[in-house]
Amino acid sequence: MSQLPIRSMFIVAALMGGAAHASEITPEQAKQIETNLTSILPKGMIPAGAITVQAKGDAYQVTVDPMELFSLDKKKDVKISGLTPWVYRLRPTDDGLWQLDQQSNLDVKAQFQSPQGPTDLEYAIASYQYNGIFDPALRYAKSATFNAKNARITSKNPAQSFDIGFGSLDYSLSGEKGDNNTLNIKNTMAIKDYSQTMNPANKPSTLFQAASGAGEGNITGLSMQAIQEMASLLLQNVPNKHIRLDDKERLKTLFRGSFPLFENISQNIVYRDVQINTNGATFGVKSYGLDVNANGIRNDASYSIGLDLAGLKLPPGMLPPTFTALIPDDLHINVAASGINTQNGVVYMMENVDFTPGHPLTPPQTAEIRRQFFPDNTLTLTYDGSHAVSSLYDVTVTGKTIIAISGPDKPQADVTIRAKGLDKTIEYLSSHAKEEPKLGQAAFFMMMAKGFAKTDSNGDNLWHVESDSAGQIKINGHEFQLPSAPQQPIAPPAPKQ
Repeated sequence: MSQLPIRSMFIVAALMGGAAHASEITPEQAKQIETNLTSILPKGMIPAGAITVQAKGDAYQVTVDPMELFSLDKKKDVKISGLTPWVYRLRPTDDGLWQLDQQSNLDVKAQFQSPQGPTDLEYAIASYQYNGIFDPALRYAKSATFNAKNARITSKNPAQSFDIGFGSLDYSLSGEKGDNNTLNIKNTMAIKDYSQTMNPANKPSTLFQAASGAGEGNITGLSMQAIQEMASLLLQNVPNKHIRLDDKERLKTLFRGSFPLFENISQNIVYRDVQINTNGATFGVKSYGLDVNANGIRNDASYSIGLDLAGLKLPPGMLPPTFTALIPDDLHINVAASGINTQNGVVYMMENVDFTPGHPLTPPQTAEIRRQFFPDNTLTLTYDGSHAVSSLYDVTVTGKTIIAISGPDKPQADVTIRAKGLDKTIEYLSSHAKEEPKLGQAAFFMMMAKGFAKTDSNGDNLWHVESDSAGQIKINGHEFQLPSAPQQPIAPPAPKQ
């Protein structure tokens, strides 16, 4: 919720811009840092007095007045109160690094005109603290922490309103030099008492609450120098209506030269004791986790997403009691997409697509973009141990599916399904067939599926499912056609003697 890490990068840019490192705090050095800060944007864009640096004791005091910096008090349709100057403590360390600290709070109210109409915004943090150690050689933070207590942001306009808050947030990151002049970054996050309320106009509200959350992430091989050079070019063009042509070409050259931009990104987050209230119903989850991975802007790129749910609770009465036991207690889904020529696709779009409003893609452009991203007209989806467990079943799915991006070809599957305790599942479905005929139909299909299954040494049932582009299906090597369901429910099995 805070922009502190971004703001700190702005100050670090001044250190990268030529401020000599010296352990002695002097007014001359303070002036040099201030000059570097005010030179990041084109001349005249930073009002006098908006950024000041003073030598104070064993550190420099950097003061940024956002009201002056962004001329917020001169904007006709914007009213802001409580936005006070940001004050940082900047100190050179004995080992050639820079320490940046800030401790404060926020209580800002704003009124402005948005595309949805008149908007009221409130942003408050009872207290926060930021501490970072920056390495000029890395052009990034060697280590940094951010801690905040009792934060809340609310917004209201004719189209919608939202209210987001948390009791506490602890965030940390660290950077180290990677291969080939790149940067590796790690981050961790822990949050407590998180809540988010969304209120669309004329629609039911939704409330998401989590007692706690935690996450961690890694970026390897990040082309940080190219990113900073591109950011500098963009900043220099802020006063212009359009980016200068020579700068646009330079941006394209920098961007292409930075590929794959990063080697790998991974991020996961897990929320615990989650409740979701919507349309008068309350859903509960003991834990909810999300994982994402990507391996850069390259050809033959792969991207994956994973979802974990444990302890799912549905609202009372949402399902008949006989169906409740069929809801998974634990669910893990992991899907990876591969074989994507992201680099070729991005380069084609940079060179051939006009992104300005009023210039939609032409049919030939759409077809060529598709060909550049998917040269063989297919997308491969891989299922890495997707898993569902309840008291009645334990099912794992692994394998892959090849999907045609265009044309009449059917998906080509090569998937293995493993089920434990299938007899228990069938018995449950059959025993409730009279109450719920749909369960009887499900029992019929389960018994039929068992007939196609192989049994391994553990007693698990296995199905190796294959399908070709013509739609022909094989199960464990045998051709298969889906039969019709029985019209009458299957009678429950006779009681055991």
